[in-house]
Amino acid sequence: MPVIAHVLDSVTELRRDVPGAEWRVHMDDLDVPWDEAEGYVLPGMRDADLIAELAAVMDEVAE
Repeated sequence: MPVIAHVLDSVTELRRDVPGAEWRVHMDDLDVPWDEAEGYVLPGMRDADLIAELAAVMDEVAE
């Protein structure tokens, strides 16, 4: 999730720095929505509890 957040934050900055361009952001078959206040975000992307839970699952899988 941290990598996805970093990429979407970067694309958000780029979109804001290049006004007037037409943008579409997709991940696999999913359209990533644009939000004027937050930029490109996915549900739960900034939820600390969800991120911790996903990290715990990944740690279990790595063992």
